[in-house]
Amino acid sequence: MQQNGAVHTTSSVLRPEQRSHAVEMKLLLLGVWLGLAWAQQDQSPVPVQPGFDPEQVEGPWHTIKLGATNRSVIEEGGSYLCFMSDIKLLEDGNLNITYFHKEDGVCVQEFYIGEKTSTPGRFTFEYEGKNFLTFVATGRDFLIMDLENHNEAGVLIVVELHGRTFLVDKEGEEAYRKHTLRRGIGQDHIVDLSAHVRCTSLGS
Repeated sequence: MQQNGAVHTTSSVLRPEQRSHAVEMKLLLLGVWLGLAWAQQDQSPVPVQPGFDPEQVEGPWHTIKLGATNRSVIEEGGSYLCFMSDIKLLEDGNLNITYFHKEDGVCVQEFYIGEKTSTPGRFTFEYEGKNFLTFVATGRDFLIMDLENHNEAGVLIVVELHGRTFLVDKEGEEAYRKHTLRRGIGQDHIVDLSAHVRCTSLGS
């Protein structure tokens, strides 16, 4: 408003208490925005095969692919470069999972016991920390397993593709591709073991 040739404007300079209030409002709005963004992200647990039946995964298997958030663990000498050979259902509902891996250049056979949880298809076991094993997808000739390892260094995710033979159909390959992407594992962090020198017999 103009009076007596002078132009009066509202001062843009805020008093200290006003500045403090403005900062608090900005932080509050930022917190709300971040909260909404976080809420929209996928927070669901690793999906379990619907209607999981442990008897369906019993028997012999061949490891086809391994993917990991840390590629080094599935490369030569890595602690998760293993070849699963068999799954056996125990009387208490736990699983005995047998696999081969190389130790000091020699093929050795080991096993771990997957202890069942309240969720069918989800198991836990101890190996370099606490592991959560989830059967993500099972088909007539393929199996996808998600291993989430928790240790002092943080969280490691390993996703395995197994087949009844050394060939997996398109359904299994596509299901594996989708799940590895969901877990943040790109193609450069996946090792194809179909042509790999396999460790499947003692001492080889």
